[in-house]
Amino acid sequence: MKRIILNAKRAWVLAAVIAAAMLSAGCGGKYEEAARALDFLKYEYFTCTAVRVESGDSFFCEPPNMNMLKIRLVGVDIPPDEESGAKKFSESVLRRGTLVKVETSESVDEYGGPLSYVFVPGGKMLNVLLVENGYAEPVAGELDAKYKNVFVDISVVEETEETGGGGQKSPWIK
Repeated sequence: MKRIILNAKRAWVLAAVIAAAMLSAGCGGKYEEAARALDFLKYEYFTCTAVRVESGDSFFCEPPNMNMLKIRLVGVDIPPDEESGAKKFSESVLRRGTLVKVETSESVDEYGGPLSYVFVPGGKMLNVLLVENGYAEPVAGELDAKYKNVFVDISVVEETEETGGGGQKSPWIK
């Protein structure tokens, strides 16, 4: 009986020491606070509410219980002469209060922020809609393998339409 009590005390002391070590190691202050604020990036996607469009390929949104974030689209390049039209198109799709699904990519912008795929109500990808409607050109180097074929399919459709082939759009893009 005495041996069981000693083993229980040792286990309790060991658990207390481990807990104390974890707490003292976790007292980094602002680093942990920033890491907790960015925990949503660990998930495959997150949802947020559109606040305002900044340009054709970027907008601000508010995830639940978080501060406003700037979201930049991946895989699209908007020529300067199309910027005004692209911004108006994005504003028509991303009206204030629109709930969108944001999936971050492996690519980052020039400031180190993640580039994202944005899905609007109905499941359409805003990145693809901008290319389909002629406001942007696809940038293959930024795309993840998961969506590269979607942008390739758009390019094939555009080429066949230009040459009179009358290609088909991907079935999920309506």
